[in-house]
Amino acid sequence: MIIPNKDQAEMLSDCVSSIQRLSSTPFELIIVDNGSTDPAIGRLYEKLGSKLALKVISAPGPFNFARLCNQAAAQATGEILVFLNNDTAALNHEWHASLVYWARRPDVGIVGAKLLYPSGAVQHGGIVLGMGGYAGHFEWEMPSEHSGYLDRLNVDHELSAVTGACIAVEKRKFESVGGFDAESFPVDLNDVDLCLRLSEKGWATLFSADSVLLHRHSATRGRLLYGPERYAFEKGNFHSRWKARIRDDAYFHPALSLQSTLTMLG
Repeated sequence: MIIPNKDQAEMLSDCVSSIQRLSSTPFELIIVDNGSTDPAIGRLYEKLGSKLALKVISAPGPFNFARLCNQAAAQATGEILVFLNNDTAALNHEWHASLVYWARRPDVGIVGAKLLYPSGAVQHGGIVLGMGGYAGHFEWEMPSEHSGYLDRLNVDHELSAVTGACIAVEKRKFESVGGFDAESFPVDLNDVDLCLRLSEKGWATLFSADSVLLHRHSATRGRLLYGPERYAFEKGNFHSRWKARIRDDAYFHPALSLQSTLTMLG
């Protein structure tokens, strides 16, 4: 399990405690520290290291989510890589088993989880290509008990992409496409890009309805890390590389709106 982190000792502790308590099998934990300065985080790493198979990688410098994940993946010894944001927390015992079960399938590339805001509303139930011009979450802010469009939030299913806040992928598949693209997508859209590059090799992307986690979305660094120029750079790269896929998401009905979420529609 790979978690990029900077400071936020309490939040990281909650995340690790939840996955330790609710994971189905033993795991190696790799934390990529991106320049923490709070003394509390050092004490937490020491505490976690006494209880878990923990590796802490020091990676100071400008925040590049894709590069941090790639650095950790290169040092991982397990067959399955589970990438987690430090602002997540597992909510059920099935979260890990379901991800691993699907990730091991020879025809599956990436598996994503159902993510809920602290309020209980849905933060992620899968990503739709073309939404908002690039990619977006269709069931965003639906009540957690809602089944979603055609019951999508309750069943495992294929789709075009999932968010990198919680994903599982076999290491050999991840490495076969060169991991995350840290040059073109350092912060945004790297998860969607990875899903699409894996799909070009014939590996499907899946949403696991049984894998449920809390996600405090952007709690560590805020929603806007950089100015609009950086996001325009990444969106431009995404549009150039995936123009044809943006125009036609094979898993989303063409009669539905790409400008409105299901919450807005319903």
